[in-house]
Amino acid sequence: MSLRLLILLSLVCLPLQAREFIETFHSDIEVLANGDLIVTETIVVKAEGKSIRRGIYRDFPTRYQNKQGGNHLVGFEVLSVKRDGSSEAYRVQNRSNGRRVYIGDADYFLPPGFYQYELRYLTTRQLGLFEDFDELYWNVTGNGWSFPIDKASALVSLPAATEGLQLTGYTGRQGSTAQALTHRRVAADQAYFETTQPLAAYQGLTIVAAWDKGIIAPPSPAQQRAWFFEDNKPTLIVAAGLLLLFVWYFFNWRRVGRDPETGVIMPRYQPPPGYSPASMRFIERMGYDKKCFTVAVINLAVKGVVDISDDDGEFKLTKKERGNADLAPGENQALNALFGTGREQIKIAQTNQSTLAAALNKHEKSLKRDYEKIYFSTNSGYLFPGMLLTLITIALAGYSIPSSEDLMTTIITGVFTMMPLLMLFNIIKGMIRRGRVGKLHFISNLLALIVFVVIVFNTGFPFLEFASKAPWLLLAGIALMLLMNYFFYQWLKAPTLAGRRLLDQIEGFKHYLQVAEEDEIALQGAPEFGSDIYETYLPYAIALELENEWTAKLDRAIASGTIEKNYHQPRWFRSHHSGAHFSKSLANSFSSAISSSSVAPGSSSGLWRDSHYSRHPGICKHHRLVPREIPDNTLIRGHITN
Repeated sequence: MSLRLLILLSLVCLPLQAREFIETFHSDIEVLANGDLIVTETIVVKAEGKSIRRGIYRDFPTRYQNKQGGNHLVGFEVLSVKRDGSSEAYRVQNRSNGRRVYIGDADYFLPPGFYQYELRYLTTRQLGLFEDFDELYWNVTGNGWSFPIDKASALVSLPAATEGLQLTGYTGRQGSTAQALTHRRVAADQAYFETTQPLAAYQGLTIVAAWDKGIIAPPSPAQQRAWFFEDNKPTLIVAAGLLLLFVWYFFNWRRVGRDPETGVIMPRYQPPPGYSPASMRFIERMGYDKKCFTVAVINLAVKGVVDISDDDGEFKLTKKERGNADLAPGENQALNALFGTGREQIKIAQTNQSTLAAALNKHEKSLKRDYEKIYFSTNSGYLFPGMLLTLITIALAGYSIPSSEDLMTTIITGVFTMMPLLMLFNIIKGMIRRGRVGKLHFISNLLALIVFVVIVFNTGFPFLEFASKAPWLLLAGIALMLLMNYFFYQWLKAPTLAGRRLLDQIEGFKHYLQVAEEDEIALQGAPEFGSDIYETYLPYAIALELENEWTAKLDRAIASGTIEKNYHQPRWFRSHHSGAHFSKSLANSFSSAISSSSVAPGSSSGLWRDSHYSRHPGICKHHRLVPREIPDNTLIRGHITN
């Protein structure tokens, strides 16, 4: 019976004997006159080859958040590491909010038993320097130990004696206000703290010692500036890059990007002679987009070279006899690319993507050859240094982020913030944009935003945790740099003097296209409006984004009886859609079909499609409108028309 009892007691006591724990944790904290701390931690552990196999590790937070929400970085430097009185191998690893010191040889396993580790290190900026007193608020043990601590203690040594020494402390898990400890003053410049009961796993000892001003020298202004730069290094790098980028672009914008002064705008009832709708759009926007190709094809139809048919959104072009049609070089390029292989018909569909893409490419090259640098300059050469400065700034800021975890947090937060903002931007753009294309943009991006939100917040992805740790000022600075590159790319474009004169003529023609009903009677010398004039100038109205205003003029003419009421659509356009507003289907749906069919599947994102930016202003209030026609001899001669 006694043998069985002995065996039973042995089995019960075996787990207790084999448990790993910290027997004592003592910290000697020496406060230097300049405010730095030299800390010597003596830790006695019981190792059983479970959690403690090669040695132990200590985590030290080095990044805190100040009252203003900014970073507060403290210094940390290991001075020596010992085990049982002899030097011990160690390595320091950066963590997301501090450093981890691994103590022990990776190739040596500790036999079971008690071991005494001594870690001595220097740390800075740990004191609270208040108006009436200075304070040490110090977590002695840390709260990350996964096994209990039988006894914890600390001895604080000040650089000089002080009368007004106040002491307190706390024990338990993080945030606990329990005070299972004793504290006493042991000398004029020393205080001692000790726990009165063991600390369980993930519990710790925190001490507070406050004393009168005058013992610790306050940091100099130079030291405070150095700390401020160290705390905010990535953000300050981006801020400096942002300032340099603005100076670069602003200086060059003033030098080459400012538009010549606008002349007198005179309303004219014909487009500037010798310029096709596509060329006018290309010059006014100072860049090419797919709508340039759309209006070129529509103008080919107006000239009787092709027919356009719309079968419920499926468009088809049919070639006709060219006759005596006078085509601009760019229109010739588009026509030959579409029908150059003897083809008589072509569907605007993804199956003909290569043909459509080649036609757009040839048309764009023709417009650039004939008009760019003659009527405007993009000044795109100034963009490369700006983009290079942006990339260098982002690289330096990323390199200065203290840990790879922080860098990953910044990248993930930036990406997952940019995506919904782009979707929201496209939703707003779809609401503003008219017609079927605008509705499609609105619906597709709204659905994408909903799916994104559902995935992020219902799949366990810790986006809010990432966002709470992200350096938002840094991300905002990077976003501003990217936006600055984009907008200055547009603002650096500038018309030449010849381009400015042509733009003044275009503005005069736009005035005629968009004039309101009550202002029509004030026009002198305007041609009698009819379906032929409407069809002839429709490609120009679409090119200049005035198709709705131009079609409203048609509606008024039909309502007043000037144009027969049975007029539905021109002879060169066949569609199931009837009514005077066939131009909406033609301008929006046809343009959308060309845009989607000319791009290889999967090569274009809906977030970016049709995101071209128009920068040329309309008629300003101070322009003087003269109600007379500009004679045809105002053509700027000597250039190939397109």
